[in-house]
Amino acid sequence: MHVEEGDILSFSIYTSSRDLATRIVSELNRMQTLKEPCGTFELAGVEGRLIPVRCIKDVGPEGEYINLRLIVHYLTPTRFMLKGLCLDYPSHIRFMKSLGKLYCRLTGSEGLRTYIDKLALLNMEYERTRDRTIQCYVDIGHEGNIRRLIRTFRGEASYLLQVRAGEVEILQELLKVGEALGVGVNRSLGLGRIKTTMIKMSD
Repeated sequence: MHVEEGDILSFSIYTSSRDLATRIVSELNRMQTLKEPCGTFELAGVEGRLIPVRCIKDVGPEGEYINLRLIVHYLTPTRFMLKGLCLDYPSHIRFMKSLGKLYCRLTGSEGLRTYIDKLALLNMEYERTRDRTIQCYVDIGHEGNIRRLIRTFRGEASYLLQVRAGEVEILQELLKVGEALGVGVNRSLGLGRIKTTMIKMSD
């Protein structure tokens, strides 16, 4: 990555701890100039925003079934794994499992894991004909003299869901967490950033 002198380099940091957020801001304000071998970095500013996530303990099968199309824009290379195997497509099951794991860890609603897994298996399908993703490789550094490349995908994928009206809220909360924290593995490297759009389909 090359940054010209005077350019602004932005970083996004997400945390569920108010204390940790306070410490990060305090340290940034204390060390507003950082000298590195590649150059000197000066703090241009710090801004933050609260992302409210509701803690839903239980989802009741209320209301009539509705059909939804979920469009996921994989903004950065994304990687889903299955028992050590790298999947080369945007699996709806791995997508939902990733969302469920993040949401339950964040809110403590471990009882929802079974519901989310069932939703992915029985009420959700990956629309292969609408797949607009491409495969790509990401260089994650060197191991000795050998470059480490991992296979990923990015682009737009579409999924179909059939849920009851009372289940839409938990879907919205799951997607909110996914947009903030990302999905898949190697998220600390910037992988798995997403934006989502949910559309109600006609019967």
